[in-house]
Amino acid sequence: MVSILFFVKRTKRLKNGQAPIFLRITTDKQRAEISLGRSIMPEQWVISKGRARPCSAMNKQLNAFLDQQEYLLYNLQKEFVDEGKPLTAPEIARRYRGDDNQRKTLVELYNRHNQQLCELVGKTVAQATYTRHCTSL
Repeated sequence: MVSILFFVKRTKRLKNGQAPIFLRITTDKQRAEISLGRSIMPEQWVISKGRARPCSAMNKQLNAFLDQQEYLLYNLQKEFVDEGKPLTAPEIARRYRGDDNQRKTLVELYNRHNQQLCELVGKTVAQATYTRHCTSL
């Protein structure tokens, strides 16, 4: 089970007096914290609700953003369950940030390109074109 909490770090105030908003993901006593890149005046934050006081348009917009992030996180939880992967806070945070995609080297990408080009030889690509790409690789 995943627990999601939005909170402000009052001790790390910005120059304008606002406090940054963070997201904490908790699973089986494991925690991961992520900065959301948003901030708010601490007196506008309702700790018990984990949301901003909806007294201004900016706060309503911020609350809508937080609702959207919460929905996204619950969808990520569902993806992990569907994939049969274990739910851990660091893994959910990694996927939330988009860091879970394996990086590929230029050679790997070019190899893949050449394989696709090979399948098109004689149809829409000339053999000489494919040969030049192989040489370039």
